[in-house]
Order: sequence, then structure tokens, then C-alpha cells
Amino acid sequence: MTPTRLLLFCVLLMGVGGGLWWLASTQGEAPNLIELPEATEDALLQGDPSLLRRITLEEPRYGRTIVLGLEEGTWRILEPIIDWPEPFALSGALQVLFGNDWTEGPAEWRGQSEADLGLDSPALLVEAIYEDGTSEYLTVGAEELSGDGRVAKRGEELIRFRIPSFRKIARPLNQWRDHRLHSLGAGVTDVLWEPTVGTPLALKKGGSGWSLTDPIVAPLEERALPFLLTLLGGRVDGLSEDPIPEMPSDQLEGVLTLMKGEQAVRLEIHRVGVLSDERDFLMSRDPANFRFLTLELDDLISSRILQLNPDRIASIRVVSGSQQADFRRSGDGWAQTNQDLEEKSSAFLAALLQYGQTLERGEEVDLPSGDPAGQVIYAISRTPTTKGSVGLRWWVDGEGRNLVAALDGDRAYVSSVNFALGVDSMFAELPQANR
Repeated sequence: MTPTRLLLFCVLLMGVGGGLWWLASTQGEAPNLIELPEATEDALLQGDPSLLRRITLEEPRYGRTIVLGLEEGTWRILEPIIDWPEPFALSGALQVLFGNDWTEGPAEWRGQSEADLGLDSPALLVEAIYEDGTSEYLTVGAEELSGDGRVAKRGEELIRFRIPSFRKIARPLNQWRDHRLHSLGAGVTDVLWEPTVGTPLALKKGGSGWSLTDPIVAPLEERALPFLLTLLGGRVDGLSEDPIPEMPSDQLEGVLTLMKGEQAVRLEIHRVGVLSDERDFLMSRDPANFRFLTLELDDLISSRILQLNPDRIASIRVVSGSQQADFRRSGDGWAQTNQDLEEKSSAFLAALLQYGQTLERGEEVDLPSGDPAGQVIYAISRTPTTKGSVGLRWWVDGEGRNLVAALDGDRAYVSSVNFALGVDSMFAELPQANR
């Protein structure tokens, strides 16, 4: 990375920090997974929240009516448009409606008319409909002079309803709508970027972090990770209320596909906004959310061969020709088949782990066609397996050079470390029965 590019990269990185909110509690939830409150005896609404099927919120003074409904297990905004609800907003409203943030109205209210209490021209009318067809109603009227609460009527009972709770359910439409870029939350495992101009990019999340899989197999540069997390956790500032417009083809900058197992979300990134196959509306585009897609390939490729967190490694498998041995952590050292290793062998395994974390790409060469002379697998499980693990392979070429490559790498690199010599020496010291 050139000094100029490094400086630009660092400047961009400083502006990304605010986007890392995405690991908040609801970020890992799909839009239909709304936290339901527990039913309590002193709740504002007395019905069972698990049986709630529809909420109507009418603000007559603003001519505004919003209807939210649970249909086939999914909460939706049903009026004035059909869209997803913001999980924070809906969960907060349910906590208010089935919470106890209210008190009995003072005795002096009972002698006043509904006009005096603001109930004849209410600030908010709430109707809750349950699975069996029964309904509950809440009418919210005038604000107290103290600014602490509002007059409210539940059935025939006058109650005091606190202002903060009132504001959680008396929201404009835009605050009720889901502003997440996608519904997959923190579970995204694959990213595919297909720009209209430039090189396609593919990334995958494994046990050790994010790696590039196309156009090169390599760990993701650590300084690029905040940009990727900001992209995956992005939110939009605004959502249109009109049907999706006809988008000029020359406005399309590329297609971003995010995957979580079998689930996939396709996002068309246009200059004027973002179109998602999950939504029926054009979403606003904040350039800060998409800076990852503007980085050069050289800025994305880590200088290290492996993406490896040594603190998570629980076992190591070492292979040399036909010999194989498995090792697991034991206290501060390493053990084999429940037998602690001699200090020299344990120190060599610690060195292998350090090499796996720190080994950098040297001179690049074609991947040798023959079988490797040996390999080491670093696993987070107690028993080493290739699935979900990372590792190194090595060869000695005809010129006597030591070559190394990642287990899934498509390129090899000249290394100053003679893995073959070190591993063979270790095997020579292991008891025959433990190989």
C-alpha cells in the first residue's frame, strides 16, 4: 500500500467508527422477530400480548392513522402503506402498551368534562385487537401543565399516562418504518459485489474472520474490516412512500448480494438510491455506508497469509508425508492423546501457531501441482478437522526454496521458514505410538 493510499485509507477509517452500531441487540433479528413483553396484572392493556394481532394508532389532530398487524407470524405496517416496522419502535410500543408506566388519575379530573381533559379531541386513539376478536381501547388527551403526563382514558377509567411513553407510540410514519439496509442482521456470511465497471468481489466469513474468495483467495485486511461492518450494518435515512420508479440503466453502479446460509438479499446500488428485493420502496443512499465498495483491491488484501486468532485455537493437526499427529491445548502448553509433550515439542507447536498468525506473503509463485510435503491445521474445536479450520501447506521446490500456501489458497509464496525440517525433527522426537 503506497503512503498516499495509506493516508487516504486512515482518513476514511476515522469516519467509519460511527457506523459500527450494527451489533445492537435487534440487529441480529429478522424484521418479524419482535420482542414481546410479559403479561402483568397492572399492565396498561389487560390482554395477553402473545395474542395481539392488530394495533391501530390514530392521531386525529394530524389526520394520521397507522395500522400494524401480525399476519402469518410477521408484523407489518398495513396502513397507510404496507412495509416492515422498525423493530426498536414496535418493541418499544408493545413494552409501553403492556407495561405499567401509568398511574390512577387524580380525583379532581373526575369532575371535569371530556372537553376540559382534551378527550373529545384526543391526541391519540389506540385500538388493540386480539386473536379471539376482542378489543381494548385507550384514549389520550391533554398534557398536564407540569409536562410530566397526559390525561388518558382506559375504558371508563381516567389514568395519568407519562409523556415519554406517549411519545413511543405517537410517532410519524417514517419512524415506524424499518430503516435497516437488509434483514439478515449480524448473521451475514457471504458478500458478493458485482460493479457495472470494475472487478467483481466476493468475501466469506469463516471461523477466523472475513476473507476474500474472488478475485483472489486471501484474508481481509484488518483496516478494511470496519468499512465492511459499516456496510453490513448500514441504515438508510429515508424511504420513499411511492412505488419504485423506473431507474435509468446508466444510474446503476452495481449489485450487492448478501447471504446468510440459504437466505439472500439482493441490493441494486444506484446513484440516487438503493433498491432491495425485500422492499417495495426506493431507499436513500448514504455514501458513508458504502465506502467499502470504493476501496482498491490492494487495500482489501491482508499482508498475512492466514486470518488466524491464536487465542481461539484449541487443537492443531500436523502432517508430514504419511505421518500425522493431533495436539490440543493443555494449560500453558500442548498435549497429545492426554500426554503432555516435552518442553521442546510444546515450544515448537507454539511457534507453529505464531507462524500461522504472523506469516506474511513473500514472493508469489504458482501453486505447486504435487502433494505438499506437509501441512498444519489450526482448529477451534478440541479435535482437529478441516471444516471451519485454517492452515498452511508447504513444499520444497527443485531450487530448494521453501514454499507455503493457505489450505484453500490458490497461490504459493516463498518463505524463509523451513517447515519441513522443523516438523520432521518434531516427529522424530515423538513416541511412535503417538504418531
